[in-house]
Amino acid sequence: MSSHTHKNFGPKVIKQAEILNVDIFDIFPTTVFSGNLNVDNNEILNECYRMKHDDPEGNQRSNFKGWQSKLQSLQDIICWADFPIISDLGSKAIQFANIVMEDIKYNIKFREDSCSWWVNVNNKFSYNVLHSHPKTDLIAVYYPKIISKNQGEITLIRTDGSLHHELYSEVPEHCYYKLSVEEGRIYFFPAHLLHYVNQNETDEERVSISFNIFL
Repeated sequence: MSSHTHKNFGPKVIKQAEILNVDIFDIFPTTVFSGNLNVDNNEILNECYRMKHDDPEGNQRSNFKGWQSKLQSLQDIICWADFPIISDLGSKAIQFANIVMEDIKYNIKFREDSCSWWVNVNNKFSYNVLHSHPKTDLIAVYYPKIISKNQGEITLIRTDGSLHHELYSEVPEHCYYKLSVEEGRIYFFPAHLLHYVNQNETDEERVSISFNIFL
């Protein structure tokens, strides 16, 4: 009978790696930007409430228990006649977006009338369900009335396969990003991102205007 001798080689020794010429790339960026425009916020808010007064039924799409206006277009002359302040805001939003696109070297330019918009009024317990905006390229949201994050934060959701893996699980907000919004400020993000707005927990209404900007 043959015998086998087992030698004890001791613990495995892992040599320190020598790492040279390191390159780290952040690819597939998602550009989100915001700013203030030279507009009269009170006049914008007045037009929002007039729109709701004239059409109390409104439109039901992503808004649950709240109110949404019917879709308006900057290409529509009647829209400019009925709601000149919000229409002007939409035009300025496109100008703002084009300035940013140029600054970040995106070779695109939105037309001055390439926009549709609607008003959201969210009272207590209302919110906007998870959704995206098909057939558009850039979303802008302006807030003529918001006093606290308890009125509902807008949350952007990452939609790629990383949702199903642990690689980024310890990275803060790796699957979602909450925008800390302010009254009188406008926010832009790509239209393919799923997003929702939390429930309004206050007795004050949250009023926003959403813009679909397209090429």
